Amino acid sequence: MKKILFLILIILAISFIGLGYLLISFTPPDHAMYKVSATKLPTTYSSFEAYIQSTKHWLSKNREFVTKDKENELLANTPFEIKAKNEGTLRRGIILVHGLGDSPYSFIDIAHHLSEQGFHVRVILLPGHGSKPANLISTSIHDWEALLSDQIALFNTEVDQLYLGGFSTGANLVTNVAINDQSIKGLLLFSPAFRHRSGVSKFSYVLDALNPWPFHKVKKADNFAKYDIVPNNAAVQFSISSQQVTDNLATRLFQRPTFMVISEKDNVIDTKQALVLFEEKFTHPNSRLLWFGNSPQSVDKRIIVLDDYLPQQRISNFSHMSVLYEPSNIHYGINAKYRICDANASSHLGVLCANSNNLWYSAFGYKEEGKLHARLTYNPWFREMSTIINSVLNIDSLSR
Repeated sequence: MKKILFLILIILAISFIGLGYLLISFTPPDHAMYKVSATKLPTTYSSFEAYIQSTKHWLSKNREFVTKDKENELLANTPFEIKAKNEGTLRRGIILVHGLGDSPYSFIDIAHHLSEQGFHVRVILLPGHGSKPANLISTSIHDWEALLSDQIALFNTEVDQLYLGGFSTGANLVTNVAINDQSIKGLLLFSPAFRHRSGVSKFSYVLDALNPWPFHKVKKADNFAKYDIVPNNAAVQFSISSQQVTDNLATRLFQRPTFMVISEKDNVIDTKQALVLFEEKFTHPNSRLLWFGNSPQSVDKRIIVLDDYLPQQRISNFSHMSVLYEPSNIHYGINAKYRICDANASSHLGVLCANSNNLWYSAFGYKEEGKLHARLTYNPWFREMSTIINSVLNIDSLSR
């Protein structure tokens, strides 16, 4: 009996020690990046231009800059709009919503393409983003939904038809809105995060209760277009958005034109679940799913498959984010200096990745013997994807 009690005491002691370690294992540095701003991003405005200017002003006072080019950083993180070129008799507008930890820069290439096809494009900045990761600690999905709702109401007074588009968590937000708002004419969904591949978001509630920040080594911020780390509360809000969209789609169909693009090897989202949802819930005959990878087991003729293994370009497969950017993108494209290495920058592999001229590119975490991989950050099939988007939105039939 004494041995059993002694064993129990040892187990309890180890448990308490382990819990204590978790609680203190990530103590954020004494740096403004990890401290919530004293004020919040303004949410009241009379026009989209006023929204742009008030946001830019607030960011200039509250952003923790990670490069020396502050103006370029502000530009990447500030909401923007591009007026329609070659506008037809119908005034068409689209609001684009970035993903978790990202910025309006996510849609810099897609926005220009849509503008050239006759769309008035607006790209918003979700609250908690664009400034510093700590500002996501006190941000909720309700803040994101309120901003999107206000933007839709504003834009609906200026266009005849309104569409929505989103990347990852942003795709969840716009899908939830469109399901309940019949005035939305269609959707563009880039790597929709309807469910996390590993289910890790389910543990975010527990982690957030233990510590505001994830338990891993601090990485120096160096990407002006997105956060390099997000607090646990951000994962909680992502989880809520995923649950909302799957609950909505469980009992309802979305019968308006939808473009969806997915990378088979995407390590962030549950690609199989997204495929099934497209087949069963996004039922409009003009909808299309662009699938980068091997042909999925599906009889749905609306699915278009393009190869994700491009050895001539040293590409093993596509990543979660790569669908968004043209090969010519100055920050993420073929000739860009910036690269995302999975290994720690100070490690042997991290140094090799940062300096190698013979890198292969893939989704996050992908490994293959004899090859050193960095994240693929551009879409080799961007032009082909744009053509498919045009067909879904029926752009060719617009009156010129």
